[in-house]
Amino acid sequence: SLEGTWPDVVRWAPTGLLSGLVLWAGMQALKLASLSTLTVVRNASPLFLLLAEWLAFGQTPSHGKAASLVVILVGVCIYTMDDLQDSSSDPWGIFYIALDAFLVCVDSLYERYLLALQPVNLSTGTLVLVTNTVGLLPVSLLLL
Repeated sequence: SLEGTWPDVVRWAPTGLLSGLVLWAGMQALKLASLSTLTVVRNASPLFLLLAEWLAFGQTPSHGKAASLVVILVGVCIYTMDDLQDSSSDPWGIFYIALDAFLVCVDSLYERYLLALQPVNLSTGTLVLVTNTVGLLPVSLLLL
């Protein structure tokens, strides 16, 4: 069932825009970079999410979690630098991968904020409908 208030729909609407932009950036990345590069670079996202949750939500990470994610980041940097030295790689592909990863992080943080810290009063059906409807706007860019 669809339940909720218009102010909460408006507050939730940016998640649809972000989700659509994630799809658009991911498609642009796949045009210019390999799937393995996309996957490896996106694996660095938890490090930035850990830092963002610490700064925005006050969740202090353990030293073990932070250290393990730094090791992953070093591996991502080595892989990416090696990939860029390959003559078939396009630096714009790495740009779109980084943009995609950034948008995923922003979307996840905003959703967590709206679901856990400043909850929206919307049913699951309404959340899905708003996300998908608003998400159609940036996804339509894929037609260009």
